[in-house]
Amino acid sequence: PQVAEEVWEAVRRSVEPLDRLGAVVALQSVAGGTGSGLGAFVTGQVREALPRAPVAAALVWPFETGEVGVQAYNAALSVTAAYEVADAVVVLENEQHAQL
Repeated sequence: PQVAEEVWEAVRRSVEPLDRLGAVVALQSVAGGTGSGLGAFVTGQVREALPRAPVAAALVWPFETGEVGVQAYNAALSVTAAYEVADAVVVLENEQHAQL
């Protein structure tokens, strides 16, 4: 909303010099804070602006015991938004990667 123009300018600057755009990958946290809401918004804006470009959403799932009280709610909303606009959705679990 307030940052829509700034987001589009950043995307445009990244895409303009390319001869061919293969795909767009959006990496975002789904726990809450800026990542979940802004990430879903930006992914939707990219889908609208570049309708022929494949869009993949890489979502970082929060730790089971997180710092954000509403992280389960934020995660559900973010995953739903990603499924609505992305061609592919990949969920990366923090818990699994922390055990490596």
